[in-house]
Amino acid sequence: MSLSTIREKAAKSSPKEFVIWYLRQPFVMIVWFMETFAKNRDRMKNLMARDGAASVLKTLVIATFLVWLGVFAFLANEESGDRLSCAVMDLLNQGGLIDEKPAGTGGSGQACF
Repeated sequence: MSLSTIREKAAKSSPKEFVIWYLRQPFVMIVWFMETFAKNRDRMKNLMARDGAASVLKTLVIATFLVWLGVFAFLANEESGDRLSCAVMDLLNQGGLIDEKPAGTGGSGQACF
């Protein structure tokens, strides 16, 4: 809802009609979101009814969860420094993909572990 739309509506209608129209807009949006949610829920139900779709989706969800679990396991905090960047740099050094920094040092040049 742009400012020009509000001005046009205010100019074309009585004050009472404008107030009703203006206060009605949040409810219109809520109804639109609810209808969209219901349609997407029906689509998901139809997709899950297909053979193999449910297992593929469950596998993707579990894999995504495990990746995020790994990321959170190596998050930095005050005690452990930059554990995630150190772990990635060590992994890349061990694989021979980079030779820029010696193994065991992170982006700050400090020892990782």
